[in-house]
Amino acid sequence: MGEEHQIVRLVYEAKKNPEAADSLIGQYMNFIQAETVRFTRGVPSQAREDQLSVAMFAFYEAVQGYERGRGAFLPYAAASIRNRLIDYIRKEGRHQGLVSFDAPAGQEDDSHALLEIMPDEKNGIQQWNVRTVTREELEEFRRNLSEYGVTLSDVADNCPPAGPYP
Repeated sequence: MGEEHQIVRLVYEAKKNPEAADSLIGQYMNFIQAETVRFTRGVPSQAREDQLSVAMFAFYEAVQGYERGRGAFLPYAAASIRNRLIDYIRKEGRHQGLVSFDAPAGQEDDSHALLEIMPDEKNGIQQWNVRTVTREELEEFRRNLSEYGVTLSDVADNCPPAGPYP
């Protein structure tokens, strides 16, 4: 029971002071790692380093969101870590099978990223310029038609239906 009061005191100090929060995370790093391992069912490796970072951030959020009326802190923090890891795994699952443009284009270590070698088929500035010129031409055409008392709707109503030409 004394240990629980001690951690609650540390949590409330950490809410006010970022250095105290860093210290608390350092003190409970084994707990954070254990919860990550329990969730991932394996020892965090380089591939799971992101999951450990997510767990550390979840612990920090648990510190910031904890209130005495929520029960003991450590089960609250464990649930926060588990929920955040679930969200992370789901989010990462959506990207499974996708290739990053920053990925190397070849097997060699010195190969360029895909983004560097892929041709840029779209030119946003050119497309914007074409739309602007087209809009200006249509506006000029509308003004010319209005001199004769004709609107663009009148033109559209009197045009033959679009379709294949005979």
